[in-house]
Amino acid sequence: MDRRIDIENPKHRKECPNEFYPERFENLEVDFLGNHFEMISFGDGRRSCSGIKSATSITELSSVNLLYWFDWEVADGEKNEDLEMEEEYS
Repeated sequence: MDRRIDIENPKHRKECPNEFYPERFENLEVDFLGNHFEMISFGDGRRSCSGIKSATSITELSSVNLLYWFDWEVADGEKNEDLEMEEEYS
């Protein structure tokens, strides 16, 4: 099938494509370095983004630095037991 026709097909459109809903990406088992085209933002093949490995490394390093170097504490007057640890999107 012609890729353009496939993209224009209404059954492939997401509901509210211009809105960000993180729930769309829950439980995805996609290796964006592989042949899955759900994460095509980095391109594919010979013309793929040359910075994908750099971007992945920088993201991981930044997250690790935040966790390691900051002195995480609960706010004054709070107890560890009072923290709500449910996952939630804001």
